[in-house]
Amino acid sequence: MPLVTLLLSAAVALGAPPTVVLEPLPAGPARDDDGSPIAGQWRLLQHMPMVEGPVCLARTTGPDVNTSLTINKVGVPVLVTARAGWMHNGPVPATVSIDGEPPRPVEANAVINLVLVLLKDRALVERLRTARTLDWTFPFGKFRAGVSDLGAALDALSACERLRAKAAANAG
Repeated sequence: MPLVTLLLSAAVALGAPPTVVLEPLPAGPARDDDGSPIAGQWRLLQHMPMVEGPVCLARTTGPDVNTSLTINKVGVPVLVTARAGWMHNGPVPATVSIDGEPPRPVEANAVINLVLVLLKDRALVERLRTARTLDWTFPFGKFRAGVSDLGAALDALSACERLRAKAAANAG
């Protein structure tokens, strides 16, 4: 993920979204009061200032942390947890409990106020689709994220990525 995208994603994850210009996703998604497309409780962002080309990012707020979801260039979902005041860098030991299940270890990397988890395990992705809460444990504390409708957000991001790939193919 380019650094500017990562930094803008951090701002979005922390609740300070930049001005966004949105285009409709396929099948006419629901929209919130300001016209942003939504998938359940997730807000979908497709364009951000200073980022060339479209982005596909979903964001939701939670009781302790905000959560963003995107798909990297090789098609793997990336779950990003953010909280103001975090200042960590590099790999961090982490576990996640989904809806009160026993915690499972995950590979996590911190970048300033973000913790990024690459969701390479398909079984974990499938379980997350129906999750309501995630309880994260990091060396710097325990935090809860509300993630209801993550499956709908992931489907919307996949559609966004298909549109982005089609636009890139047509431009080239």
